[in-house]
Amino acid sequence: MDYPSTLEIIGAATGLVSVYFATRPHIATWHFGIISQIAYFVIFYDAQLYSDMFLQVFYTVLCIYGIKNWGAANDLPITVLPKSIKLRDSILLVSMGLGWGTVMFYLPVWLPSLFPQAAAFPYLDGFIGVMSVFATFYQAQKRVESWWLWLVTDIIAVPLYWYRELHFTAILYAIFLAMAFIGYQSWQKQLKVGAL
Repeated sequence: MDYPSTLEIIGAATGLVSVYFATRPHIATWHFGIISQIAYFVIFYDAQLYSDMFLQVFYTVLCIYGIKNWGAANDLPITVLPKSIKLRDSILLVSMGLGWGTVMFYLPVWLPSLFPQAAAFPYLDGFIGVMSVFATFYQAQKRVESWWLWLVTDIIAVPLYWYRELHFTAILYAIFLAMAFIGYQSWQKQLKVGAL
């Protein structure tokens, strides 16, 4: 597949709209997210970024959770994670990242007919996947920390996607990085207003 393909343009455009709505925060973020995830499932399979491919399935499930959790009234307040949960989730994130990277490393060995080529950067890709799941889950709960995870994820993803010649997607994630700063600032302001 040559990039940027029509599918990559659709995935990128709907992904941008989704993140834009997340910075507001608006429930439409989840609807546009689902469209983007379907497109990127195919794109990442083709690029042998299997962790990112599977991540799209988790994203879709979390989008459905986000639609349900935010609700039509969009009245879920923005909050911060308690310190005990931050510590627990940090340990869980590192453990899951290492575990997922190992699964991605051996996936072509276990299922060679489905994954005939070795995974590209399985551990780095695995951590991007795990951090993204945590960030999306936190976002569905309207936790400010979701934006910090997106910042770290995007900083790692941009050079990886560029190196894998997904230049359009790398540029998209650079834009996501800027939008994560905006989202954090927006949610932080709303958090302070809600605390008054």
